[in-house]
Amino acid sequence: MSPADNKEFDWKEYIKVAEVLTGNAVHEMKECARRIAISRAYYGCFCLARDFAIKNDWIKNTNRGDMHRKLMALYKEVENRRYQEESLNKKQKLIGIYLKKLRFARNRADYDTIYPGEYDLKEDAEKAIAFSKTIENNLLELQENVS
Repeated sequence: MSPADNKEFDWKEYIKVAEVLTGNAVHEMKECARRIAISRAYYGCFCLARDFAIKNDWIKNTNRGDMHRKLMALYKEVENRRYQEESLNKKQKLIGIYLKKLRFARNRADYDTIYPGEYDLKEDAEKAIAFSKTIENNLLELQENVS
């Protein structure tokens, strides 16, 4: 697909690439692949959550750097509950919690020359995939229940 097709990019593709990178990295490229997997898992989830919030008029689209923080707060904070059913509000909150965890892992992966010793890169990559799948599934369930 070329950009000229004017189709929306499917941000879930980033999550799929992250899964492939985590599972199929060759030995000499494992650190790089895991770092990229964490980064793309976060960014794919961020864009999915952002687009969902914009389409449902929960937030205005801005290209400002504080959009990441605002989006996490939007999903996490009690005053932003959008659903009658408490289980859906919990799913919404979990999206915010997992986005924050992914963002911290992404910052380590993208900015730290030496991966911090108190964290395990392989474990962070695996968690990033698990968190991203949960976010993706929760967004699907929330979409089915948008009022």
